[in-house]
Amino acid sequence: MESALNSVLLGTGHLLALRDDARARRACANLLQDFIYAYYPDYSDLLRKAERRIEELGGSHLSPTGTRPFEKLRDVFGWKVAKRIQRAAYRFGYKPRPPFPGSLTKDANAA
Repeated sequence: MESALNSVLLGTGHLLALRDDARARRACANLLQDFIYAYYPDYSDLLRKAERRIEELGGSHLSPTGTRPFEKLRDVFGWKVAKRIQRAAYRFGYKPRPPFPGSLTKDANAA
């Protein structure tokens, strides 16, 4: 996982070498925040390193998304608790239902 974080840090470093403005810094912070959402609660040392870099970049306003149950839990308990509950549910066999055929999704509305 360390190589994954290093890859994100190198990529964001290259972007900032070309363009170091508020928009680029926010984009880099969001990439690092996404890394944190993907790997929490594992790899706590790497997550702390990513969090420090996000602070140096000025912060991220990226919110984790997921299934409807995850988002409801996130809104009530916060994303970290929601992620732990989600992982436990998957461990016990929970599988999210696929959308109904022909139902409207974000992709279907994009046009």
